[in-house]
Parts: sequence; C-alpha cells; structure tokens
Amino acid sequence: DDSQVIKRIAECISHMSPDDTTLQKVSRIAARNWRLRNQPRLLIDVTQLAKSDARTGIQRVVRNIAYEIVGLEGMQCPVELVHQVDGTLWRASKVIGSIFDIPASSVPEQQIVIHPGDTLLMIDSSWEQYRGFLPIFQTVRELGGKIVTVIYDIIPLRTPELCVPALVTVFRTWFRLAVEESDTLLCISRATADEVKIYLNEQNIQQRRRLSVLHWPLGGDIAVRTTETAVREPVRQMAADNSSPLFLMVGTLEPRKGHQFTLDAFEELWRNGSNVRLCIAGSVGWIDTKTIEQIRNHPLLNTKLFFVESFTDAEIEICYAAATALIAASVAEGFGLPIVEAALHNVPTLASDIPVFREVGGDGARYFSLADSRYLAEAVIEFSTLTPQERLGMAAKIRTVTWRQSAERLLSAIGLKNNTGNLSSSGCQVASESINVIVSSDRSYS
Repeated sequence: DDSQVIKRIAECISHMSPDDTTLQKVSRIAARNWRLRNQPRLLIDVTQLAKSDARTGIQRVVRNIAYEIVGLEGMQCPVELVHQVDGTLWRASKVIGSIFDIPASSVPEQQIVIHPGDTLLMIDSSWEQYRGFLPIFQTVRELGGKIVTVIYDIIPLRTPELCVPALVTVFRTWFRLAVEESDTLLCISRATADEVKIYLNEQNIQQRRRLSVLHWPLGGDIAVRTTETAVREPVRQMAADNSSPLFLMVGTLEPRKGHQFTLDAFEELWRNGSNVRLCIAGSVGWIDTKTIEQIRNHPLLNTKLFFVESFTDAEIEICYAAATALIAASVAEGFGLPIVEAALHNVPTLASDIPVFREVGGDGARYFSLADSRYLAEAVIEFSTLTPQERLGMAAKIRTVTWRQSAERLLSAIGLKNNTGNLSSSGCQVASESINVIVSSDRSYS
C-alpha cells in the first residue's frame, strides 16, 4: 500500500533532521521505485497531429491506427496518445477528443512520466520536432523501453527534386536521428523497407545500437466519424450521375502524385470527344501553380472535371462508391493507400508501373508507363469498356487489409501481441488499476 510506505518513510525522516540534499535523494529514489511498480505502456506520438490535422495520408494512418489499437479485443497494454512539448511528453487530449468523438475535457492534459519498459511509437510526421524527443528517448532506454520510428517513404532522400527544399533539409536530419535513436524502423511496405536497407548500406549512417528494419501493411477501410458526415452538394451530384465513367484520384496535390500527367491524359481524351469524367480529391500541397490554376479555372470544371478539396470521410466514401476506377499516377510512393481503399470499395486501379504499386496492387491493377500520358489515356479507354463484373473481378484480386488488421500486425511486428495474457517479456500486461489512459474494448478512456 503506497500510503503505508509513504507514512513509514516520513516517520523515519522525522527522526533524522535531514538536509535538502538527503530529501532530494530520497525523493528521487521514491519516484524511481514508484515507476518500477507501474507496468509498461504503448505511447503513440501524435505531436504533428496535435498541431494541425491537414488530413494527409500520414495523418489518416495515425488516426486510424490509434483508433483501432485502442479498440482491439484482448489488448492488454495501457495506451497513451502523447505529444512532445519542450522535451517532455504530455497527454494529447485534443487529439484524443477528435479521434474518439469525446470532449477533450474528459481526458485532462497532463504530463506523462516514462515507465520501465514503455514502447514509444513515433508514428506521426513529427520530423521537425524529433530532436525535441532526445531527452525522452534517453529516459525510455534507461528504463528498458524501446523506440519504434515509422518510415512512410524516403522520397526526400532519393528524389529531392520532387519535394519542397525545406522539407528535404528537415527530412535528412530527421532520418539520421531516427537511425541513431531507434531500436526499430517500421516501414509501411516491403518496397520501402528494401529502399531503407539499401540507403543505409550506401550512406554508411552511424547506428548506435542494433537496428531492425521491418514492415507492416496499412489498412484501407473508411469509418465515417460523426463529425465527418457532411457532403457538399456538387459532390453529391457528381456521385449520383452514372451517365459516364468516373475516374478518381485521391491524395495531396503535389508533383510526384502525377496530377499534371493525368490531366494531360484526360485533356487528350476530351479533345477526342470522350465523355469520361475525372475527380481529383485531396488538399493542395506543394504543386506547380500552373496545375492548380488549370484545375480551378478549367472550362469543364463540375461537368467532366471535379475537384473535391479537403474532403470529409463521408465525401471520399461516396467518391469511391461512384468511381469506375482509381488512378494512381505517382512517380514515387511509400505505399499506395488509395489502392487498398478502392479495392475495399470493389473499385479496380489504374496504376503507374512502380515497384510499390506492384506490391500493393498485385494482379488486381492495370499498370501504365509514365513515359507518356497517352499510355494512361489508352488504359482509361480500356477500363471504360469493362463490365461491372470485370471491374469487380479485378478489384477482388487486390489483397486488402482493414485498419483493425493493420493495427494487429503493427503490434505483432513490434513485439506487442494483442491476445489475452502476457504480450512479450518486455511488453505489457493487464493493468490492475487505472494508470493514465487505460485501454478498454469499447474505445473508452478512464
């Protein structure tokens, strides 16, 4: 009983007349002993999400993985969603409220003290804030825990010309620190893991400890949250019109995603009298001004070309449901999440012929060369003639994973199984009392 222990310590000290140095030493020892009586947890970093939710692919991953881990049956490990402030961890109350549709005040913000054996999952795009985690990493290691950093891609390292120059600088620093500080680099695809291993060998980056490079698959199902049910009327009208084939692009508008390449293909089709439609769904990122102006000022906007900017869950859900096929035209990717999302909606994919799309799409996608936009135009014409049964048959060939399955595989990859009983020798066990944020099967927090 903690109260009895504290009482005994106080009684002993009262007979000693200790000085400040002795009191501080006793306090440090007492604090360390308290930590030792607290079980390991899974700490999920949401630092960037706490700053802003730009609804990028990465932030969709963070939100979905956090949501599903908390709801896993048999999950015996306490979970905290945390963000870093001035070298310390704090509970991310606003993010918790947003993800789980609960008042942020019901999970008060408080500082999170590292426990022995904690696993810190650096899953957010906290690249600029990563250096601020260094004292936290040190404490995690001192107390026998581990640091897992998620790698979405290394495009800024391999093809910096496709990225904002400032991002390239930040990313290089982050990657070096991630290699030096992490126990595991967890990649979102086998192709990305292979790229990371090759890059590490090429660059001879210093590794301070044994480093594992692993991968796990992302999910693709879309659960519409109560705060994401709004559908704008132009989107509703577009989805309701089944008079002509509708091709869908999903993702942030930036050069490597191939939006200009796709527009060029459709411009050719429209000039030749085709009635095919193109829907571009995503937020504006770093992209050539010419491309975004071409979209916003296009004479066929809202008739054959549609732009669903900053879509809600409900809007992207009906976009997938109405689509003839997805177009993934990227020159480089870390995974290809929309391919899985489309397949779970029984929608096939036209994909650029890059290794990671071959990994994700398998035999369920039709691949085109990026050498010329005419190759995509030809593929669009081909898909426009397929029957619904033929399209369904193609989509069914893509191996899909739900977000719940993705969460389960992530936990398994980092040594935290979610079955009943012990998770691992360094993992988590069921809590005997409420410690910070405790997981329960109905995704509630106590």
